[in-house]
Amino acid sequence: GSVAKTSSFGEVAREEIKRYMGYESGLPLYLSLPHDLTMNVNVPFSRYLAVSFLFLLLLPFLFMGRNLVLNTGVQIMLLGLWTVSIYALYGLMDNPDSETLSMLIQNKLGIHEGWLSQIILPIHVQTQKLFIQLGFMLKGPFDYLSGLSFFWVYIFLLLSGIGTFWLMKAHLANLPSTLKQILAFALALGGFWFFFGNGIIWYGFAFFALGLLWMVYYFEQPDALVDKVNDSFARPLWQGAVLTSLLLCFSLFFVSGTQSQQNAKYIFQGAFLRYASGPQNISRTQAQFIPYMEEMMQRLNSNPEEKIYRVGTGFNYHILENDKRVLSDNQLGLYDQIAGSLDKKDDFIQLLKISGFKYILYDLNTGSIDNTPEQSMRKKAVEFFNMMIKSPDLNPLFTDNFIRDPNIKETRLSEMVMPGVPGLGDNVSRQGTFLLYEIK
Repeated sequence: GSVAKTSSFGEVAREEIKRYMGYESGLPLYLSLPHDLTMNVNVPFSRYLAVSFLFLLLLPFLFMGRNLVLNTGVQIMLLGLWTVSIYALYGLMDNPDSETLSMLIQNKLGIHEGWLSQIILPIHVQTQKLFIQLGFMLKGPFDYLSGLSFFWVYIFLLLSGIGTFWLMKAHLANLPSTLKQILAFALALGGFWFFFGNGIIWYGFAFFALGLLWMVYYFEQPDALVDKVNDSFARPLWQGAVLTSLLLCFSLFFVSGTQSQQNAKYIFQGAFLRYASGPQNISRTQAQFIPYMEEMMQRLNSNPEEKIYRVGTGFNYHILENDKRVLSDNQLGLYDQIAGSLDKKDDFIQLLKISGFKYILYDLNTGSIDNTPEQSMRKKAVEFFNMMIKSPDLNPLFTDNFIRDPNIKETRLSEMVMPGVPGLGDNVSRQGTFLLYEIK
């Protein structure tokens, strides 16, 4: 029993945490961090997980000084890191052909339309393929680094940090005392974040925020960081990098990685503006985005004593006393552990009933967040979903998933008109997000 428990919850932690960090092994998991965060490749199409173009601000440091040997060495090192980072995304395959590589790269990018994407996209794809092919040439060293245990990875990164500190010791000695304290605090936070939660941006917020203060100081005094700096060249370079970074970050508010070109109008949604300006309340605003959400919340909150088994969804914040009566199992680890010990997995529903649970609130996109190579979470989601829809012990109450019906063309709601009727099936007319069952 204890072995199964460790395995189950270890798998859940891997599914949840490493989908942010990436599934590389050994040292490449950490070397690829700057690229992964900048390009937003581990959890694609989620704008809130990217640091956008923050690392662009570091590029001027490569060209400020007049020490050509040092600059060239640093640039070669960064070129190697970029190669490792890109190769790590596709290196699990055995030298795929050009067409397969193009397809894999395109899958990471999603669908882009418009005249500008037609120009930039082919250039980007070919550049990625060039780095990937270079990575295959370095397959031997890459495999060796990937095979390192965490102990040796930790030693390598620790020595790298000490070496960087030693190289910058003379420059750091001239920093004001207050800035030294801020830098020490930021690096301590950054070190913990880098080792234990590096792909999850909000865990490193303080590190990034304080790091920007440090960068502003050197923006004003670049010679304090780079020897023999050409001030007339460095200052415009800094200003250009900052301006470009700000413009690119600002442009993100006018594009969306999660919407097609046809749905671009949904980026600035009128419901948010009406709610923010006061004409409509929160219930009506929610109803304009998620069909039946208001009715579902009224049902769930009608009796605060009724327990809810929740798999995913963001509705937990709308459930009264959710800290007392909601059992969250977002990666289905609890289900996998308990159902695996039962004679029949279908008995899990009866076990919930005996334990006093009244509802099952399920996220229809549970399996879609699975980035594991073996797709372990997707398999659990499919198994659990099939068990629910076949169970005679469950009564479906609400869903925002709509299917086509030859007899009913559309369903009119208070705030919108949906094609078809709410339900589950292959003929989906509008992809939904949630499903609420009542346990009989």
